[in-house]
Amino acid sequence: MRRGKGRDGAPRLGRVLRTLKRRLDAYWPSYLAHHLDRKNRAYHDAGDLCVIAGVLTLRPGFVVLGVVAGYGWAFAGHYLIEGRKPATLEHPVLAGLSNWRMFAHGLQGTLEAELAKYGLGSEGEVGWGVEVWRARLLGERA
Repeated sequence: MRRGKGRDGAPRLGRVLRTLKRRLDAYWPSYLAHHLDRKNRAYHDAGDLCVIAGVLTLRPGFVVLGVVAGYGWAFAGHYLIEGRKPATLEHPVLAGLSNWRMFAHGLQGTLEAELAKYGLGSEGEVGWGVEVWRARLLGERA
């Protein structure tokens, strides 16, 4: 067997990434179902912004601080708003990737359509978060 290749000759990294994509796509509807509450999503957005701010400093200490603060916001959203434990504790990699996918849909204004694709809809009202900020910037209704 050549280095970097599996038994079938396919590159290992490619197989791993295809498997991860399949698992992520299968997990995604469940992740969305645990994030219907707009206020919980806004807490996640605050956490994501902490992570982004930490990364932008290019200083390892601030990156770590941003990640810790990010998880703090997300965990607070689940425990305080929804009264349950976060999905990250059961599926850390899939939940982490799904969180950024949800953030991207919020920025693009496609999250409601993504929820509807799986027969889901948002719950509650909130006056902040990327979905609301995007709508206000573009003069749309959140």
